[in-house]
Amino acid sequence: MGDIKAGSQRCDTDYFKTIHSHFESFAMPFVFTPGDNDWTDCHRVNNGSYNPLERMSVLRHIFFAEPHHTLGGKNMHLDSQANAGFPENSTFEQKGLSFGVINVQGSNNGLLPWTGLGLSEPTAEQLAEERARTENNLEVIREAFAAAEQKHRRAVVIMTQADMFDPSYEDPTAETHSASRRRSMRSRGCPGTSASPCTSSTEIRTYSMTITRWPRDQAGWMFTGKIQCPTCTESPWTVMMPRTTT
Repeated sequence: MGDIKAGSQRCDTDYFKTIHSHFESFAMPFVFTPGDNDWTDCHRVNNGSYNPLERMSVLRHIFFAEPHHTLGGKNMHLDSQANAGFPENSTFEQKGLSFGVINVQGSNNGLLPWTGLGLSEPTAEQLAEERARTENNLEVIREAFAAAEQKHRRAVVIMTQADMFDPSYEDPTAETHSASRRRSMRSRGCPGTSASPCTSSTEIRTYSMTITRWPRDQAGWMFTGKIQCPTCTESPWTVMMPRTTT
């Protein structure tokens, strides 16, 4: 899930190639998504004072040369976002679950200034990269949920390196932008309980998800939603991808 090296360790290409060879030695399919130590923080002097975007390009060349296949000895097919320029982002299905792999980072999702290169503000290139990557991340999440609905999958799993649960999180402000999608799907099995039994073997559930993008200075996402069915209690949920600084 990323951070293949320590935050104070150099971001050298030879090291990346060594780790890649280790990943390829796994007998089973191996899914990798980069961490902030692997590219966004590589501007640090003790990391080699690299340009982080150049390091991300190198990671893509080494780890995602075959973007539609996993690493490891037993290949598994991935629906990759390589055509959009993000081969590290993908979706796949296993054992009735829908998976989405997205590139979300610490260090304020890659927006902290590159101080190791003598900068004190994010560059225009940095801002553009983060914006494009965020849009593609959202597309992967939408695709994962759409596949779960269409193919009646049991759950959706989102894989990302950044810490999603920050105790310092505060509610987003009124300036946030959101988009909601409400879907109905037929679920196999019965979600009822002894207190709220099902009346049939098949239930119609309604899934509602809101994606909220915080203002640029907070740089985070929040996902909220709820699940409803005729014979079960409403089940709300919230997942936060807040601003991170590590």
